[in-house]
Amino acid sequence: MISLVPNLKKCELDKSWKEHLRDCLYLSILGLGVGYFFCTSCFQDPYKLLVLYILSGGIWISQWKGHSIIHELLDRRYPWFDRTGLRVLLTIAQLLIYTTVSITIINGFVELVLNARTPYFTREGFMTINLASIGIGTLITLVSLSSQFLQSWRQAEINAEKLKAAHISSQFETLKSQVNPHFLFNSLNVLTNLVYDNQDTAAKFIKQLSEVYRYVLESRDKNLVSLQSELEFVKSFVFLQKMRFGESLRVNINVSEEENYQVPPLAVQMLIENAIKHNIVSKKNPLIVEIYTDDAKGIIVKNNLQRKNIIPEESSGIGLKNITERYKYLSNSEVEIEDNDEIFSVRLPLIVEAN
Repeated sequence: MISLVPNLKKCELDKSWKEHLRDCLYLSILGLGVGYFFCTSCFQDPYKLLVLYILSGGIWISQWKGHSIIHELLDRRYPWFDRTGLRVLLTIAQLLIYTTVSITIINGFVELVLNARTPYFTREGFMTINLASIGIGTLITLVSLSSQFLQSWRQAEINAEKLKAAHISSQFETLKSQVNPHFLFNSLNVLTNLVYDNQDTAAKFIKQLSEVYRYVLESRDKNLVSLQSELEFVKSFVFLQKMRFGESLRVNINVSEEENYQVPPLAVQMLIENAIKHNIVSKKNPLIVEIYTDDAKGIIVKNNLQRKNIIPEESSGIGLKNITERYKYLSNSEVEIEDNDEIFSVRLPLIVEAN
């Protein structure tokens, strides 16, 4: 089906001459159809039909195309949303002046060139035709304003989504950047103590620390790592910590080697580090950390609770918050935390590894 109404989605000022010609053809046919209701006898006389086609078609073409072009020129200079008051006045003036001038020219052409009488130059005819033309112009104005509003709303939605995506990306990069300095700072402190106490032990520590460094460097630009590689890293980290705490720190890992899942890098390690930071670790009160998976595709890091007296300012909770925020961007499942008088447990959802 061919629509007799021009395509308003494309700007009039951007159309080619062929598109303008096609629009004029459609509008002239539409004008002829409307003119039938005002002059049914014209369809019985070829000359009157020609006059009606020129008159009615000219009115529709001049009003539709003319108002559309003028509106687009005004949009570029005086946008509705920037200078609303001035734009309203200009639109009203444009409707009255352009409509009167263009209709007078069309009717003058019919009267003088085609030598055909029109009702325009009578008082009643002048008012009727101009009011009808102003109605067409008002319709064009409403269509233009509605189209501009919808385009502005859609663009605002697109910009909001882009801003949201950029904000999320920035937040995620910030969250990942918090991990490395925190871990490396603690490791260097441990190494400093070992160098003075036992050089052989320090050498072993450095070897394991190099493995930790390698893992941190390899995973720093990744959003996810395999569970197996994370646990291998955890074992190196636990080795370093046991150099310092000995049997005061016990870490039991019970995870099947066949678990084909992914986790955020350093997530499990940070939970162990938090447990050491916030709990007493001594021979009398050993810290016991258990790491295991459940049937609901989650890995649980649980420790017995024996809290240190930590000043609130020193316990920012940034590590656990970091993990929780990262999971919001990586998975629909949430991190689960259990905190009572006996145990502290964190359950991390396991993410299925993509093939």
